[in-house]
Amino acid sequence: MWPDCSTAIATRILYHQERKQSTAKNHFYKEYNCMIHYYLL
Repeated sequence: MWPDCSTAIATRILYHQERKQSTAKNHFYKEYNCMIHYYLL
């Protein structure tokens, strides 16, 4: 199953605060894919 999108959003905020922007951007695409699958269901 895909991870909870709310969890993905919270994790992205932590990545943006603690990691480099490139890492946050990479995680953003993972969250974006999660939202796409959520709306397609």
